[in-house]
Amino acid sequence: MSVVWAATSPESGLFHPVERRSEVEDLSDRFNDLRSGGQGYVEVRLPDREFPVLILAFRDDHAVVHLMSDTERMSLLV
Repeated sequence: MSVVWAATSPESGLFHPVERRSEVEDLSDRFNDLRSGGQGYVEVRLPDREFPVLILAFRDDHAVVHLMSDTERMSLLV
């Protein structure tokens, strides 16, 4: 499955806003790199959607997860 995403750079610790299109495995690798560093921010969307479907910000064992089911609806997941 192909996704479009932008995430924190593991090297600089800053959000890198340039989107990448890749397979989910590449996104999973970036997420694992960020988890190893203890914090990060990731935005994910499907290639045919204009807005992110999932936004995840985390530090250590705490995270904020936003799920957008459509352009008019956003849920904060607990």
